[in-house]
Amino acid sequence: MPVANTTVRQVWKMIDDTGAPLTGKASPGDVALLLKRDTGSGTGAAPEAVTWTELGAGFYEIAFTPQAGGLYTLFLDELVGLARDWWFVYEVFAAGAVFLPAFSNAFCAETDVERWTQLTFDSGSKPTTNEVAALAQARASEMRGILVAQGWTISPTSVASGSIEQDMLREANAIAAAADAYLIKFVDVEPGQTQKAEALLNEYERRLEKLIAYAEKIAGGASFIRSPMTAGEVTLKDELSVTDAGLAVGITMDQDF
Repeated sequence: MPVANTTVRQVWKMIDDTGAPLTGKASPGDVALLLKRDTGSGTGAAPEAVTWTELGAGFYEIAFTPQAGGLYTLFLDELVGLARDWWFVYEVFAAGAVFLPAFSNAFCAETDVERWTQLTFDSGSKPTTNEVAALAQARASEMRGILVAQGWTISPTSVASGSIEQDMLREANAIAAAADAYLIKFVDVEPGQTQKAEALLNEYERRLEKLIAYAEKIAGGASFIRSPMTAGEVTLKDELSVTDAGLAVGITMDQDF
């Protein structure tokens, strides 16, 4: 579904009357391309530039970047070879008019959700990859809202790679998205399967509680963490700062030997 300010790409193959691919063809010399736009009040030549790029083996990529919403029609006229005429129609939506979820807006990846569901998602599955991305993104927003209430601000782009926070956020996000995916897949055809979703949601709640407890300890400014070891009274101070999630907290460990 094309959206304004995002590039539209179309592949075309040129062949001769024997079916052999035609290479080295250029536009406008060998192929004429014309882009029209219907705004609802009239149709005219679209101002956007159209590019023609050879991919190899007779394949070519046609591309343009619509600057506004509306109905675009791309006319193609081969001037050599089979001399075919064709047209492509694109309904382009205004930027922001269509929800375009992405795993980059979540703390987990599609493979993480598949690991917790033991299902594989693609464009033809139920739910589809895009729908699972929407579930993961929505749960990530929910988690961020809960953590903000605890005074801990973090986002998928700010969480430090390989950090404690990243691992905790990824698993909680994936589990919640997995529960939602199970509900979508089985709620109509096999209600009994929703018990798995319930179990996943319970696990998500436990993970979220642990995450909140961790956030409160770190973001709350606590600098004293008691060691489980007991026996004498020796205090060890670790001068390294904790930089996960953009926080610098000096940790003092009180260890008894």
